[in-house]
Amino acid sequence: DENKTNDPRAWALSSGVPEALRILRSMRERQGERIDGNTLVFVDDEGKPMDEGKAAQRYRAHLLAAGITREVLFERNESRQPIRLHDTRATFITVALANGKNEAWVQDRTGHRSSVMINRYRRAARTVSELRLGDFRRLDEALGIKE
Repeated sequence: DENKTNDPRAWALSSGVPEALRILRSMRERQGERIDGNTLVFVDDEGKPMDEGKAAQRYRAHLLAAGITREVLFERNESRQPIRLHDTRATFITVALANGKNEAWVQDRTGHRSSVMINRYRRAARTVSELRLGDFRRLDEALGIKE
């Protein structure tokens, strides 16, 4: 109910998200973990809450583990910084616009209040569309988890 703009948002999750969460919960229960309404879904390697200060470092490590090794994503110089977890927000907006989602749909999910901000992503969205890269896969499919 609280965020940095003091403008709470709600929307319907895509169908793969609740399914992925249900499967992850079930997997943890089968491993003997007791799950209740206060159990965190995403935790660090020790089962503790994630340290936000280490999110970018952890994200880059996961990209490398997944075989994503484009040097430009990891370099730091005067004009570039390594990819951050927050950069996935720009990817979300770009892919949504490329796949026909309108500005209101994007704003409902991201909290952007101006067309100016959304328009910053339109050029990249046109490229994604022209390359026919498509939309994101369902989360449960992307994670490769099924029951």
